Amino acid sequence: MSTPTPTDLPLTGTCYHDAIGALIMPTSPIPASERALWNVVHGRPTLRRPPHIEYGHAWLERGNDVFDPSSGFRGTRLVFYALGRIDYRDNLVYTAEEAKQFCLAYSHSGPWEGPDATPPTDDGLLVIGSSRTRKQLSKLLRRSLDPAPPSIGDLRTL
Repeated sequence: MSTPTPTDLPLTGTCYHDAIGALIMPTSPIPASERALWNVVHGRPTLRRPPHIEYGHAWLERGNDVFDPSSGFRGTRLVFYALGRIDYRDNLVYTAEEAKQFCLAYSHSGPWEGPDATPPTDDGLLVIGSSRTRKQLSKLLRRSLDPAPPSIGDLRTL
């Protein structure tokens, strides 16, 4: 059985939500003691099938290791970037802490900056999932940050 790759995925999905979830959810395959070591990366792979277009995508990196929670891919940056034809210079990289802060300030799991940026929502809850799930994720994110999360204006100065 082959490992799925980022370019085998449909054009829409939950990759941004999945990347944040892997850092905060109790059921995450990443041990809680290691989550702060991972960076959230927003980049632009190219589909391997027609129409061979770039699309916004999110995954996690720690050194040369890649974990893509939405596809299940685990491997090296070299393989992941080659499969997705990803130009690392176009990536936006966030520490786990920065990603959580952006997620709370924007009330969604991304993308927050760059060509695919989604404006902040005004209800204070994460966009993905049911109202109950959104409230639970917002609570988990708030608990994982110390001190209180910054405002959007504060994040733009990072």
